[in-house]
Amino acid sequence: MSDELPAEVLAWIGRVVVVDEAEVLVERGLIENFCSSVEDGNPLYWDETVANEVCGGIISPPAMLSAYNRPHPWTPKRGDKPLNRPLELHFKVKDALDYPRGIVTELCFEFGVPVRPGDRLRAEQSLREVSEIKTNKLGTGRNWTIDVTYKNQSGAVAGVETLSFFGYRRAS
Repeated sequence: MSDELPAEVLAWIGRVVVVDEAEVLVERGLIENFCSSVEDGNPLYWDETVANEVCGGIISPPAMLSAYNRPHPWTPKRGDKPLNRPLELHFKVKDALDYPRGIVTELCFEFGVPVRPGDRLRAEQSLREVSEIKTNKLGTGRNWTIDVTYKNQSGAVAGVETLSFFGYRRAS
């Protein structure tokens, strides 16, 4: 197994490689359904008076950030045309490196502007780094880090999700 990274993967480092435009509009009903399911009574998600006083209106829970970029399985506009898989860049890296397995080893969020009803988010996936080949209990492979930057329709950053992965082949 060569320790050299394929040129394709090298070209992705530091660049936005995959862009997902949300099909789902941020809306209050989705916020309330989520908060109800997890029993989150934060008034910033429910109470317009409190939310207006504290942050200028109802906001979406930060935990919902990536949910808005999960596509519908079908829409009349595109029918069954396949979309990018969630975290498409991870699968592109895994395939380019020819690793049959991959796991998330770390996840970190940084939050920016609040997400509000009426927003439509865009997710930009970029490859930050790829490690040298290493072997651990799972097998032999590489680590890589992907940043997913979520922006609202004005281009303001709502958050950055940083995911670290280990792609590998099991030891024979």
